[in-house]
This record gives sequence, C-alpha cells and structure tokens, in this order.
Amino acid sequence: MAGGKETPRQKMIGMMYLVLTALLALNVSKTILDAFVAIEENMQIANINEYTRGQEKYDLIKEKAEGKESTPKAVEIAKLAKKIDEITAQRIQLIDKVKLLVMMECKEEIKAGTPKDEAIIVKDRGRENLEVNLDAKNPGFKNNAIPVLPVRMNLHHVSGKDKYDEGMRVMGIASSEALVAPDPKGSGMEIWNSMNAFKNELCQLICEAGTNIARKDTIKDKKGNVVKFSFTDPKIKKYTDKEDLLKQLTVALNPLMVDGASTPELESIRDIYTGLTKNEMVMEGEKELHWIGKTFDHAPQVATIASLTSLQKEILTARATALSYLQEKIGAGQYSFNKVQAFAFADQMVVNANEQFTVNVLMAAFDTEKQPLVKPNQGSLAGPPKNGVATLKLTAPASGTMEITGTVTIRKKDNTEKTEPYTAKIAVMPPMATVTLPEFSIMYSGYQNKVTAVAGGSKGESDIQCSGAGKVKQSFTVNGSKYNGWLVKPSPGSRTVIVSVYGKDSEQKQKKFGDFKYAVKPFPSPKCLTPSISKASGARITVGLGQDCPIQGATFTIKGGTVLVGDGVPYSGPVIPAAAVKAAKVGKTVGITINCTNSLTGQSEIITGSLTVKQ
Repeated sequence: MAGGKETPRQKMIGMMYLVLTALLALNVSKTILDAFVAIEENMQIANINEYTRGQEKYDLIKEKAEGKESTPKAVEIAKLAKKIDEITAQRIQLIDKVKLLVMMECKEEIKAGTPKDEAIIVKDRGRENLEVNLDAKNPGFKNNAIPVLPVRMNLHHVSGKDKYDEGMRVMGIASSEALVAPDPKGSGMEIWNSMNAFKNELCQLICEAGTNIARKDTIKDKKGNVVKFSFTDPKIKKYTDKEDLLKQLTVALNPLMVDGASTPELESIRDIYTGLTKNEMVMEGEKELHWIGKTFDHAPQVATIASLTSLQKEILTARATALSYLQEKIGAGQYSFNKVQAFAFADQMVVNANEQFTVNVLMAAFDTEKQPLVKPNQGSLAGPPKNGVATLKLTAPASGTMEITGTVTIRKKDNTEKTEPYTAKIAVMPPMATVTLPEFSIMYSGYQNKVTAVAGGSKGESDIQCSGAGKVKQSFTVNGSKYNGWLVKPSPGSRTVIVSVYGKDSEQKQKKFGDFKYAVKPFPSPKCLTPSISKASGARITVGLGQDCPIQGATFTIKGGTVLVGDGVPYSGPVIPAAAVKAAKVGKTVGITINCTNSLTGQSEIITGSLTVKQ
C-alpha cells in the first residue's frame, strides 16, 4: 500500500482497524483489573477459612476452660488465647483502616450493605449491624461483632479500579526516594512495623504459655531444672531463601530446645516467624526498593487492596498456628491431626479461554489413615486423594468468571464425619488477538485468526469461504460488544489464504461479494525479556513477543533450558539458580536457550537470549 492512493473504503477500513485495536487494548486492561477483583474475592474466602481454622481451636480452648473439666491450666491458656485474639484484631483492623484510607483517597462512594446491595462494604453473616466510620484520619467500623476477621469488601463496586497515585500517597511512597525509604508516617510503614511487632508478640506469648505449663506440670530437663522457654527476636531483614532464613533463625531457636531436642514451642515459633518474615529490601532491576515500595508502587487500587488482604491472611494463619499450639497443650482436640478446615485453590488465578487447568482441594492438615472425600460440583477427580489433597480437572468457559464448588469430608477420632463446603472463583481471560488484519493483509499460521465480514447490500446473513484455511463459525465479545464471525486457521503449508465473502441478492440467491487475499506468515517468535542475572539470587526468566509485535495476548510457559557456560548448565522451569553463573564474571554476558510453549498456538519452540551477569 506504500505510495499508493487509498480508496475511501480502504481509508474507512484502516480507521476501523485502529479504533478496534484501541478498544482491544482497553479491554485487556479492564480484564486485568477484573482479575484482581477475583483474586481479592479468593483471598477473602481464604481469610474466612483461616479465621475458622483458628476459631475452632479458640472455641475448644474456651470450652475446656469453662466446662465441667476445667483446670487452672486451661483457664490460664484461655487467657493467653484471648490475648492472641486481641493483638490479632489490632492488626486486622489496622489493615482494614488502611483499605478505607485508600478508597477515601480515591473518592470512592463507601457504604455498607448486604451482598445483594451495590455496596463496597459487605454486611455478611454476624455483621448485620456493621457501620462505616469515615473519619478522615482514623476511619474504621462500628458494631463490628467479629473484630478478628477482616471486613469483607466487594471490589466489583469500586469505580476507580485503576487509580494508583492515591494508594501510593496513603502508603507513603509517592516519590522515587520513598520507594527506597518510605515515609515513616505513612500507612505502609505503620503496617510494616506493626507486623514485625505482632510476630514478636506471638512468639513471646508462646514462650509464656510453654514456661507456665512446664512450671505447673513440673516438667524438668535432664539436669533436674524446670524447663523455661525464651526467644529473642533476631530481627532478620535480609535472606536469600527459606533455608537461609532458617539458618539465621537457628541461634534464636536454640533456647527453645530441651535436652538437645526440638519442642512444640520451637516448631510453632519457627512456623510463625518464617511465615511473617519478609526481606526488607527487594531488588527491582539494578536497585533495591523497600518491600512496601516494591509491593505498592503504581499498584492499581484493586491490586493494593488485594495485597493488603493477603497480609491479613498471613496474620490469620499465624493466629491459627499459635492457637493450635495452645489447644494441643490442654488436650482439647477432636481430630487426630487437629486441623479440619476445607480449602480450595487453583494453580493460577486467571486462565485463558478454553484452557484446561487444575484446582487443589485439601484440608489444612491430614491423617494418612483418613484421606478426605471430595465431591465436586464441577469437573472430575484426577485420581484418589494423596497426602490430604484431591486434584480436580476442569475446562474453563469462553469468558467471564467460573465459580468452583463442592464438599470435602474428613473423619474424626470417633469415626464420625465432618463435611465442609469449598468454593473458589477463577477469572477467565478472553483471547486477546485482533479481530481482523486488513491493514497488514496477513494471517498467522497455527493461530485462530478472528474474522468478521459483511457483504454490503446482502439481503440475508453474510458467509465466508476460505481457500487454504479452515474456518469455524464463532461469536465473540470485544470490549462489551458482541460480534458474529469466524475463526480462520491457515492449513499446514499454506502460503496464502483467500477469504471469499458471500451474501444473498435481491432474489435470495447466493452471491460472491468479493475475495480478500492474505499472506500467511509464521507466528512471531518470542524474545527473552529478562536483561540480567544475579550471582547472588539468579534470575526469573520472562518471555514475550515484545512491544513491536501486533499480537500482545500471547503468554509463554517456560519449561527450562540451558545456560551457555562451560559445557552448558541446564535449568528447569522459569527460574535460573545463581549457581548456574557461579563461574561467570560480573559484567560479562552469558547466552541461554529457552524452551517455551505459546499459549495461543500450543506450539513449543527453543529460543536464545543473553543475560548480563550482575553481583
């Protein structure tokens, strides 16, 4: 078309293509934001599960302390359990407050209502009288009957889902300098400091419980001394992996050992500490950012709230671990493993249309003699449950959100059964390819090219015939608008595809309205988008088509590859370990091969790339 004069019709088609491309880009952004809404909903369900898991332990402790078989030890443990709930509620409500501050900064209409109302704040069961306090400096909730459980929010009703400047201001990271050193008066550092304090407070309460019980039961070590437990927070700020974190934690855990052996106190504190510890500084490219800056930098409002909800889950998991320890100390368990809450999670939160995926359904813990019984409402079991986990196979619909439900049953010590429902929501990502490519006059091999055609003046429904390709009639929706068209996939070996458009004339006879010729090109090869690899932490490889590719919807699953150092160092999955470049010098470039699979075509290929070695 270069240098040629375009007809009015060609100009109109070109303009329509540009508008459609822009609409598709907007639809992709909306879909990603909607995916964060689905992730938030899944995290809220997980929070309810973690809360319930801990609450069962709390209720057993309370029953033991107040029942006919009450003992001074049970009464004392109940007081500590109450203290755990008090400090947990402080952190949960702090994060709920920050969520409100973010939404208030975004000028959202914040009101509370039932699940049927179009309200952001949900008055769920047990919170029918919940009220929202929108005090500018200290917002929160009144008549909150369950202060230890995060207030449920429906982000579907958030209007400014993509706003991010407001959240950064609230979190105290509004400047580039603040990404490294967040404002100490901002909500981000308030949460960070509170989480660190919570971690230490929980550990101290476990030490207090263990020491008091040892004193009451006169538990002595081999030297005849009554056992005492103590823990000094090592305040770990940096570690490379979990193994390194445990290594740094070892010295602080030693006082929790008795006669050189591990104790329930040690195991509980280890699990709580590792679960709540984060690297204070995180690499972002070639510089380090504070965890708060890295997590919330330019995060859309819905992503910020979802991240805060994830922190609440960590708090509730630590609470459940601490309460489980206390409950076991007074023998109030009904189950051989003392953990019975159902939980379901998908292998990924967002899936492509018509893509097969798996959902794991499990109890929080399991008894090898009593595997769970899972009854799914959708999909089928991939096999018998193993290690307390059942795996389901499902197929995603064309678009929208898929809700997965069913029940899971486990047996108690007396062989009576406890059944709990599970639920999970999956956001289905619609295909992100363009509908037509008239400006380029090409189609991609191995790819279902979307085609719409209208026979101008036809007295009936339009149709197409394809030479050198197969077609499937298909309806699809783009940016809220529904189109009736076809999926056209070039035949293997075809160099051109001719699309003939048919309609009916005034006599209702089939008539050809035109032929449109498209050159068939190979589907673009992906590129390695990761620029460097660290000798200290390795690198996570990212593969994509690049900004210059007209198709931006493809994702790639990395199976592994080879680092071209010496005789070659193989790696599996998307992560290259630091050991692979141990012998390489800083500043040098190393080549890699990457074996990846295209999500749109299903084709696998091996590509090459290069990484600059960093310290």
